Amino acid sequence: RIDTIVDANGSVVSYDISGDIGCKSKLSGMPDLLLALNKPETMDDVAFHPCVRINKWESEGIIGFVPPDGQFKLASFHVASESLRRTLPLYVSAATSRQDSSRTIDLTIEPGQCEGKPIEKVQIRVPLPPSAYNIRVQCKTGTHTVSTARTPQVEWSIKSLKQGDQSSRVTIQYLVRPSASPASSISKSSPHSSSADQKQDMAQAGFVDFEVAGYSVSSIKVDSLRMLRESYKLFKGVRYVTKAGSFQVRF
Repeated sequence: RIDTIVDANGSVVSYDISGDIGCKSKLSGMPDLLLALNKPETMDDVAFHPCVRINKWESEGIIGFVPPDGQFKLASFHVASESLRRTLPLYVSAATSRQDSSRTIDLTIEPGQCEGKPIEKVQIRVPLPPSAYNIRVQCKTGTHTVSTARTPQVEWSIKSLKQGDQSSRVTIQYLVRPSASPASSISKSSPHSSSADQKQDMAQAGFVDFEVAGYSVSSIKVDSLRMLRESYKLFKGVRYVTKAGSFQVRF
């Protein structure tokens, strides 16, 4: 999972990678499994399932365990900050403008760095200010929905983005209702209040969701999986998925 904040200039101001190792076991008997990872030294704040022998991990960096039946979370972890390369599977940029009571947000999205894997289930959610009305959306790629219940918002969805695709764009336009409060009419003479009012009636950020199958943003992968104490053949498979956690792009 990628948790990140990208500011209005496109700079990454916050970046964190965390992950889970999930297992699905259908083994008989009492198999003793040894799971070796390629970069155990980059894992931080590791929490293990009770079946894991902690001393094996601490002494050799290998996860030794007797798996319970069924599906379970073997471990969760963060990637140590000094090991991080701040790569993003996709890039989102925004340009905003205002004219009288009209507000416009232009969002552009393009594939980033994810080893050539397609980026799927892409969604950008843009909360709008409560004063927004007459919301209009234009996009040639993907679909969009407009919600006006409680907090107005726009959701832009793209089924898949592939490396080499041209950037996709959506334009969101809306009108803002003027404030009728006495305080706001008095504050018109104050430049600081005017600036604050303008900031409140413009959307502040977009929240991005996506997943990339077959890609590990942490670069942590399985080196080997061995079984002891049982003589039958072990059938094994590994699947990697990178997802957005809290992925915020500020306008």
